[in-house]
Amino acid sequence: MKLKNKKWVFICIGVLITLLGYFLRLQQFSLYPPIGDTYDEYKAAFNGISLIEKHVPASWSWLGGYKDFPVQKIRGVDYRIVQPWFDEPPLFSLMSGAYAMSHNMTSLGEVDAGALRYPMVKLGALNIFLLFLIIYILRNPLEAILGSLIYATEPTIILGSRLPLSDNMVTSFALISLLFLIIFIKKNQWRFLVLLGIVSGSAILLKSTAIFIPVSLILLLAACRKFKASFYVTIFMLSALVIWLAYGYYYDWSLFLKIISISNGRELLQPTMINNLLNITRIAEELRPFDGWLIWGWIAIIVYPFLQKGEDSVLSKLILPIVTGTYLIFFAIMSGHVKGWYRYPFYPFISWASAAFILEIIKNPRLLTSFFFITLPVSSSYVTGNGFAKFNPSQIRIYQILFLATMAPIMCYEIFKKTPLKIIVQSILIIALVAAIIFNITTITSFQDNFWYRW
Repeated sequence: MKLKNKKWVFICIGVLITLLGYFLRLQQFSLYPPIGDTYDEYKAAFNGISLIEKHVPASWSWLGGYKDFPVQKIRGVDYRIVQPWFDEPPLFSLMSGAYAMSHNMTSLGEVDAGALRYPMVKLGALNIFLLFLIIYILRNPLEAILGSLIYATEPTIILGSRLPLSDNMVTSFALISLLFLIIFIKKNQWRFLVLLGIVSGSAILLKSTAIFIPVSLILLLAACRKFKASFYVTIFMLSALVIWLAYGYYYDWSLFLKIISISNGRELLQPTMINNLLNITRIAEELRPFDGWLIWGWIAIIVYPFLQKGEDSVLSKLILPIVTGTYLIFFAIMSGHVKGWYRYPFYPFISWASAAFILEIIKNPRLLTSFFFITLPVSSSYVTGNGFAKFNPSQIRIYQILFLATMAPIMCYEIFKKTPLKIIVQSILIIALVAAIIFNITTITSFQDNFWYRW
């Protein structure tokens, strides 16, 4: 098959994975996460409607820096609607408010969080395809297929991607910016530099923590010796910051500074912010424990730099660690007591690292890496994909026997390094991976209630 034809075959596979992810995100999207798990779903729409209709930012907030505004009961819930509202920049609010008003939600009492999730489902599907393209261009088709497949099917990622929160849009802006960066580096066409500058700079107007996007692009351009381009992206970033500051100055400068000061470092308890990445899964407000795929993803992020080869391009080597590392630095000093949505921009890169690590394990299986692959993501998917129903006493015994039977060939290969044993071990790992993806799918299609409430 010609190279060009192969390319389109793989692009079609990427589209099919995107459609699968879209289908899974549609399943009961207005029910899970349950409406009311976080009322932050309403913040942007409230503010957007106010900005469009009254030209004043207004939404709910319990931050102490605002004056004593009365509490209003909206849809049976108490909100303190404050104005001018400076919890977040205005861009995502304008998007959310415009969508709400186009669907007859013209007052705060008419805002329906379940309906606001529908465009986020589409945005989540777009993110899958963007991730596929980035990995495909930079790395190889297998890594792109597996990375996007993990991102498309992992239950925690699916549930989080449904929420109408600015962090999901930040994820899209990060992926779009990186795609423009790759095209600019490969083609050296300045229109793509302008596009990546506009998109990355605008991300700051979605949420202030999205500053990691232009900062990481500046670093990557510098690493590629594109210093002039790096300077131009810096100009776009500073311009966006000036717009955000001018917005605050226009409405109420002293209040703006007060809210920024209160938000910065709010409830920050180091090193809790980073520790919680490994021991608490959070989609919205509710604390949720162990998710094997996400823990595996963080292990893969740590391992990823060691998987690089000498012939890999600068971007291939650096995009994932620089983007993730830059956001981790901001994440480590940000506020919000590790709310679930602060993690959303990490998830495409966690999925990418997971895929790279899994493929390396299959290629060169070792005892410990195989053990943790099977006991973390695979076992986690098995439990949730069976609705937590497969561990009665008799099935526990079956599991123990099967687990030993699985690990025995892996142990033997670690000792004897024989080719037939390697083939057996690789087959076991591939079967385990396929099973895990299938169980992820059944978690969403059949067991969302168990997944949410049993956790």
